Amino acid sequence: MSQVVSYKTGKYCFELLVKPDTILPFRAGKLQRGSVLFLDDIFTNASKGDRASEALVIEGMGCTGTEAIDTILKKGHFQLSTQERKKMCEEKRNAVITYFVRYYADPAGRPIPRTRIEAALDTIKGLRFDPFEIADRQAQQLESKVRDLVRMSKQTISGAVFIPTAHMGKVQHTVCGIIECDGGKYRNDGWLAKFSCMPGDCDRISEILDKGCAGDYKLKFYTKGGEEDASGSAEGTSQGGKKGKGKGKKERKGKK
Repeated sequence: MSQVVSYKTGKYCFELLVKPDTILPFRAGKLQRGSVLFLDDIFTNASKGDRASEALVIEGMGCTGTEAIDTILKKGHFQLSTQERKKMCEEKRNAVITYFVRYYADPAGRPIPRTRIEAALDTIKGLRFDPFEIADRQAQQLESKVRDLVRMSKQTISGAVFIPTAHMGKVQHTVCGIIECDGGKYRNDGWLAKFSCMPGDCDRISEILDKGCAGDYKLKFYTKGGEEDASGSAEGTSQGGKKGKGKGKKERKGKK
């Protein structure tokens, strides 16, 4: 049993016969070419057994051999099997949930738990995920329905972080790739910065700091009521782990 992968370029159409349920793992880098191909031949019509000549492949694709085969495998269209479609739809569903968790927060500015988004999606009748549509676009199309079920709004969360000098080289660049800040302040004992981030990135930032700083850091998040206090309390993030006082503050100390 085999599966057809078709690649169209201009007036040409080239096809390969591959083993079932192998294209997606190949494109994910989990399978090599040899484990995917049912036959090494390139066809103009695989169902009729019409093989493409090398000259025709070069004329249509500008290459031949393994280079042409890899192009067809990576860019060609194919009919999903039931198992592949189910897997891709589940991946899109998870990506849609991640989108809402990452970009939305509850009315108090706190991150939305994945379980709440999952529960909301489960209640939407007739909901189907397109395995080929971009997840962000599907999430945007579902936004009004999800907001009817979960109180949330698209926003960022403010915070402050202090990384001691000894750990700056390990984590500062990675953290700065997630947050938005004005460059922060370099001090004798480390780097201090006020920042904003997506609600869904809070745990990720904490995990990076826990791993790279061995618990030796200070991190605070501010909900809506505490945003006005961020500038004043940012200086305190390096002071021995003392909890800030102020409405809406959430402090995460490094894990010891």
